Amino acid sequence: MPECRLCKAVYPLDQMLSGIGPRWRVCLRCGVEHALTEDGEESNLYSDALVRSRLALEARRWSLWFWLATGWLVWFTLASNIEVWGLGLLAILVMGTLFVPAWFFIRTPKYRADLKRLTP
Repeated sequence: MPECRLCKAVYPLDQMLSGIGPRWRVCLRCGVEHALTEDGEESNLYSDALVRSRLALEARRWSLWFWLATGWLVWFTLASNIEVWGLGLLAILVMGTLFVPAWFFIRTPKYRADLKRLTP
């Protein structure tokens, strides 16, 4: 399997650009980044299934932050005036505020591994 001369990664032959000169031994990803591709060559870089998988991975990573921000918004706008439910939601939000950043950083290596697996 050939090695890209720009990023030094090893790819199958179908992920390499064909040609001589600056395109010689360059992978599709580096070709797109360095504007070495022509129209239609980058079409096989990201398939639809790969795009959906990457989008789902990003959604799973950032969803906790979204729900935490939504919870705080609901508490400030509606639940702070309700005595029992407001205090219960406040306790949950405080625990979530402590938990979410820790969970975010604990799961970073798994996220990077999954993203590398889903990168062509």
